[in-house]
Amino acid sequence: MPSLTSACGAALVLFTFVSADVAPYITTSAYQDETYGLYPCQSYASNSDITSPIFDVNVQPSAKNGTLEAEGYVFLSPRGTAVASPAPMIHNADGLALVWSNQAFGATSDLRVQEYKGTDYLTFWAGQIIPGYGHGFYYMLNSSYDNVYNLTAVNTTTLGDMHEFQLTTNGTALITVYEPISYDLTVYGVGNGVLMDCLFQEIDVATNDLVFQWRASNHFAPNDSYFGLGSTGNSTENPYDYFHINSVEKDISSNYLVSSRHLYALIYINGTSGDTIWILGGKRNQFDDKNGGTATNFSWQHDARWVNGSSTSLTLFDNGATDWVVTEPESRGVRLNLNTTAMTVSLDHVYTSPQNITSASQGNFQTLSSGHVFMGYGNNPAFTEFAADGTVVWDVLFGVLGNSNTAVSYRAYRQGWTEIPSWNPSIAAGNGTSSTTVYMSWNGATEYTAWALLASNDTSNLTDTSSIWKNITRNGFETNCTVGGAARYVRAVALNVNGTVLGASDVLDLVDHSKTPMSGVVTSNSQDPTFTSTDSPSTASGAAAASQTGKAARMVCQCRRPALLSFWLVSRMLQNMMKGLRVLWDFLGVMMMTSVVQESQDDLSTAASHSASLASSASSVASARQPGQVTLERLVDHFVASKRSLESTAHVFRANEIVNEARGLLEENAVLDAKNTLLRKGLGQQTNALKAVRRGVEHVAREGREEFSAVIKTLDAANDRLSHTLQLLKTTIVEASFLPSHVTPSQDTGDSEHADRLRVSGPDEGLENTASVTPHPKTLHDFIDESTHTKLQDALRECIDNYHDAQSDLSNTAEAFDEDIQSILEALNRTPGTLSNKLARRDTNTPELFRSLEEHATEMAGLLQSLVKHYDLCVTALKHTEGGGEAAKQVQAPEIEGVESIDENAAPGPITDEERHEMLQVLERDASEVDDVVLEIHERTSDMSAQLSQLQTHVATLHTEHGNLRRALALLRKAGAALPSTIAAASAFRARWAAENAAIAARMADLSALGAFYTDFLHAYDRLLVEVGRRRAVHNRMRQIAQKAAQDMDALYSEELEVRAAFRAENGDALPSDIWPGLIDLPNRYEVLVADDGGGEIPRIRKDVLEAAAGRVRGRV
Repeated sequence: MPSLTSACGAALVLFTFVSADVAPYITTSAYQDETYGLYPCQSYASNSDITSPIFDVNVQPSAKNGTLEAEGYVFLSPRGTAVASPAPMIHNADGLALVWSNQAFGATSDLRVQEYKGTDYLTFWAGQIIPGYGHGFYYMLNSSYDNVYNLTAVNTTTLGDMHEFQLTTNGTALITVYEPISYDLTVYGVGNGVLMDCLFQEIDVATNDLVFQWRASNHFAPNDSYFGLGSTGNSTENPYDYFHINSVEKDISSNYLVSSRHLYALIYINGTSGDTIWILGGKRNQFDDKNGGTATNFSWQHDARWVNGSSTSLTLFDNGATDWVVTEPESRGVRLNLNTTAMTVSLDHVYTSPQNITSASQGNFQTLSSGHVFMGYGNNPAFTEFAADGTVVWDVLFGVLGNSNTAVSYRAYRQGWTEIPSWNPSIAAGNGTSSTTVYMSWNGATEYTAWALLASNDTSNLTDTSSIWKNITRNGFETNCTVGGAARYVRAVALNVNGTVLGASDVLDLVDHSKTPMSGVVTSNSQDPTFTSTDSPSTASGAAAASQTGKAARMVCQCRRPALLSFWLVSRMLQNMMKGLRVLWDFLGVMMMTSVVQESQDDLSTAASHSASLASSASSVASARQPGQVTLERLVDHFVASKRSLESTAHVFRANEIVNEARGLLEENAVLDAKNTLLRKGLGQQTNALKAVRRGVEHVAREGREEFSAVIKTLDAANDRLSHTLQLLKTTIVEASFLPSHVTPSQDTGDSEHADRLRVSGPDEGLENTASVTPHPKTLHDFIDESTHTKLQDALRECIDNYHDAQSDLSNTAEAFDEDIQSILEALNRTPGTLSNKLARRDTNTPELFRSLEEHATEMAGLLQSLVKHYDLCVTALKHTEGGGEAAKQVQAPEIEGVESIDENAAPGPITDEERHEMLQVLERDASEVDDVVLEIHERTSDMSAQLSQLQTHVATLHTEHGNLRRALALLRKAGAALPSTIAAASAFRARWAAENAAIAARMADLSALGAFYTDFLHAYDRLLVEVGRRRAVHNRMRQIAQKAAQDMDALYSEELEVRAAFRAENGDALPSDIWPGLIDLPNRYEVLVADDGGGEIPRIRKDVLEAAAGRVRGRV
């Protein structure tokens, strides 16, 4: 390989190297502030179909943080409402430059490298993403990005789902399937219910045959789920997604580990029977959590994996949130240790984002070979690499955080990958005056490290390394350099670290920016390059000479083969148009083609007029000598036939008219096709934008419905509790003894002799024989004012009605918006599919038709020229035949404009007998072909008319398509006009629902407080009964003590009377009566009376009532 100096000389100063990639931002606040948009991205000049995100690096590898895992690529599948062109992507970890992307696959999921039978494949899912799941196919690309295997679900009513595509060591693949099935949801309030059943299948990769299948509905019921039914479950379009499978892995024991997001559970499944071996987490958790709950409290999780084939350690991405509820403060990566013998689980390590990300969906946890952990955050556009101890080594954003589903990647991986694509590198030119920027890239190539740029004024010199201008180090996906105007053609060659050629681009013309494929590979050549310096006068003059020579060559080509040159220009114009150049550039290309076509038609007209002039200037009568076999009569017949054949001139002129008309149609075709292409693309993009808005509106509505459903469930539960309490109040009869006038006269028993004692005995004597008189029994409900409850119910009904009104307003607006979008789609569907669906025909049919017409016209001009020559020959023969002129006048030969009769006075030039003999032989031979030539001219005219009709039909189809697209554009404007009101309706609904939700929450708090108040009333009544019983017991005890005291005092009084009487009997006569006047007094008598201090009567309660109340009170303690 020649040295750079010897190859380039003074040309070195013409190169200024820069990288065409946009470098990542480094912790830029403007990035998160949406200054660069929700999904900042870049495009590439050399691969205009590719876009990729611009990253923001929040934490960089350093001596403090540690270095990255050696495996050098990041695998993402960006999609979302802010991602205009979703596609699978591979990025280099060193600088985050794009390595490979293919937007032809559209929305993809789970892009990564997996091994199949000892070979690495790039695997992923692609298809239609429906909120929550997907329908599509699974792809396996080899090291040249060829699609080798394409799999899908087996024996199901739906295609394969996006959540899992895991290859096993058995040559099989594990996939997930979401399939709606009929299910009895009556107990949940839905008749004729539909359940979203979740399956996983193990499929043979080579044959796509089913090896094993497991269905969630055979093992788990809806009541195992934490995901509420809400408004789902009523149709196949709206099934109840109670299980939500999102990962499955087969272990060394041939059993399966499954993650169920909506069950909060990991399920270990027998690989033969499908039976459940154990469940970790969720309502049916079978493990003892050694960390007090932090090892089993994961929720809404994703990506459960065994660690390096272990059966005792596993990892998962714990979302801790969904779109409508957050159960944990942030999402986390979790590594758990299991003992399946003792059925215990413990928390080994937790990894969390340095930005405290909470991801409502998606996400993954990858254990790298070094022990590092790589985590993707699903619906938040970010990924983080951790050291084994949890230190954040690398933290990167590829979109703005906190905007649900605007930019997401289902999973993110860090893996190694080695590829040399089957396609060639790409090259393109920018716009410049004195210099041109050349852009080079090789989508998907991992092994090249540098570019060699070849340059020459002759494309044949671009097949070996003798034309190297510059070796340029690769820097990113697209490398560029500024090139001076010394050479016309350049070619980019990709080199590996050893300088070996790996691939070469097309040849780029720096004048018209066209690209020409060149077969073969670039080879090494030790000769000195012919181009050495752009400043050399000899080189400059040589370049100018080459330019002039090329121009002359093109003029010669134009004169000799106008049809081919016109076809080349038309093809170039259509090719540029298909690459998305502006309509104006296409139109200028058509104008260039028009000039060449016009020159072609001028050539045809010149040939026709030249033939006519030859006929009018023919020689006069020739010699009387004739060959023996050609008579004068025969010559005259040939003359008449030849003159009649010249009537075909009209067909040639018609051919000229057809070509002119076709030229106009071709111009019209080019302009219409360009307009239609741009219109269709613009309409498609704008319609997709409208659909995205509509999905956003539906998300708002669905979120409102789900929140409302949850609120109503909570409200119903509170109302049920209150209703139950009210029912208890209505059925609890107030004891009659509590009410006035409850004691009947028959209860006053006894005689007057024991009146005082009765007052001591009190009213409880004979309690078992008394009864309360309650002609109108009352309940506890009679003591409350239920108007408060009624007012609360009315207020809640008003809130619910307001919500329904807001939902109805939003639905009406959304339905009108749907009708606008549907009308656009119907208008687009009414456009003919020939051009829009078959791009190959757009590239070939129209120019082929025009080329065929030109070829017909050229051939007809040649045929006409041969007829004119034959006519000239007939005239010459007659002039050299005695009496020929006179004989020709005697016949009725047709008069043809531009063709004169034989002039008898014109003297023929002398010819020899031998020359006349040869002339008559040629004449006789040509005369036999005149009819065939005329027939061919007629047939070609008919073919041209048919082809013109086909071209007219083609252009009419474009007009029809254009009209439909214009109507679709008008409908788009109408939908665009409705866009602000639709968005406003969604915002208004959200605001109204937020207000009503707050009002319902306040009323529900009042309802709960009222229920608590009524419950306290009910409980207080039980406690009142117990209190009355206690007081009655105290009263009875006091009465017993009083009765006992009265009896003791009566006995003591009687005894005192007897003792005093005995004393008087024994001593009365001896004592004077006036010694103590009180000697004969009776003893004092005492009575026990009820104190009159305002104490009321204590109600009498039956024993069974008291015992029941006491039991209820004890039960509540």
